Amino acid sequence: MAELIEHARARRDELRRIIDSATAEWQELNDFLQHAEKVEKRLTSRIAVTPAPAFIGMHGGRPETSIQRPEITKRESQNTTELIDFVMSIHGPRMHVKDILVKLIDEGWHATGNSRKDYKNVYAAVLAKPDRFKNLGKAVFERIGEPKAARH
Repeated sequence: MAELIEHARARRDELRRIIDSATAEWQELNDFLQHAEKVEKRLTSRIAVTPAPAFIGMHGGRPETSIQRPEITKRESQNTTELIDFVMSIHGPRMHVKDILVKLIDEGWHATGNSRKDYKNVYAAVLAKPDRFKNLGKAVFERIGEPKAARH
């Protein structure tokens, strides 16, 4: 009987160590997540993007625009900037690069699959055309000038 009680005490002590270890790890993880959520909230609250203006005419669920959707062939910077111009003509003159990227992919742009690389590609494409896109800061750009279809 004494051996059974001794075995139960040893198992209890072992379980106590496991519980203490798991509790400490859980607390560290919980503290990390609380801090990460605060940082995320601060970062997202800094990005103020003005909403796109309401469009009157609609064709097939898409606002009217004088710009024709460019043909998507292969990954070329010219094709990307034309598609960005098209997306911004539909979804508003001011857009954050993340929003532009989402809309580009929705339109069929060939993304690499690496979201960080795709973000950098779109950001670089927009920066490379200061005559078409104005950098408003914090990765927010504004489409400027006439639509590409109306240019001569």
